[in-house]
Amino acid sequence: MARRQRDTRRNRRKQLGKADTRAKAMAKDLEKWLGSFGDKLMRDAISEMRGKPVPVSKAELTKEQQRALDIITRHGLRQMRDAGGEWMDGYVIPNRRVEAFIREKEILVQGLSKDIEREFRKSLAGAMSVWMAEIPRPSMGSVARRIRENFFIKPDKATGARLTSIPGGQGLVRTIHGRAELIARTEMATARNTGHMQGMEAAGIKYKEWVSVTGDTKSGKRKHNEMNGVRVPINEDFTLPDGTKMKAPGIGSEIHQIANCRCKHNEMDGVRVPVGEDFTLPDGTKMAAPGIGPVHQIANCRCNVVAARGP
Repeated sequence: MARRQRDTRRNRRKQLGKADTRAKAMAKDLEKWLGSFGDKLMRDAISEMRGKPVPVSKAELTKEQQRALDIITRHGLRQMRDAGGEWMDGYVIPNRRVEAFIREKEILVQGLSKDIEREFRKSLAGAMSVWMAEIPRPSMGSVARRIRENFFIKPDKATGARLTSIPGGQGLVRTIHGRAELIARTEMATARNTGHMQGMEAAGIKYKEWVSVTGDTKSGKRKHNEMNGVRVPINEDFTLPDGTKMKAPGIGSEIHQIANCRCKHNEMDGVRVPVGEDFTLPDGTKMAAPGIGPVHQIANCRCNVVAARGP
């Protein structure tokens, strides 16, 4: 039986607070994973320097990528289910949506792990060029110890980052420890609004409303505050100030590109871009991943979509 949530400011604040708490929990799990992944990259780098072969995984997802996928899907699907349940009693996420969600996150973790490895190797190369110029030249054991002591260590609040003396080190610290929070906040917001949309559609709600977070400084140039209170029919896109079209905060741009997408848009098969950049589809549509809106519109967005009584 469908139910309609009492859409009050108090309830919105409560739901946002709950979402933020869950995002922090997800960020904590991701940071642990990033530390573990960093340890593997360090071990592999040391083995390569010593001439030892590093095993190459032939699986579609490596063990480390699968761990990240499990974290993101566990937290995300729970958030999506609970958000849908706000609008319909007994809400269950459709299997097709679960499958699509997992496919989207596979793309995310593959790109994320490759980006982190690329950042690590770039920073390591910079550090090695400094260390190898020392006189006397450090031994292999000394270099291995420096790698363990310096890389993927969270900056000390009192003394500053451990990596200040290493070329590219500060960037690596931000990559590892800042990205966990960014990913968690973005993913949980997208999952929450996906659940809202599915629950409202299942409950037969005809209109939806964009709700911005007052005073959210992370909105920046996106001007999402200008979208606050905008209402459109449930099956139509919101049009943002810069012309971007989105089904809801964090969700898909052009409806014709995401409806029944399982993706493979055939012409896009095999196309790769760095995490943080959009795919550009043949018709010019930009998407962070199949069914997910442009990166600059979804990263760190805390906006919500809720039911509206009319236009």
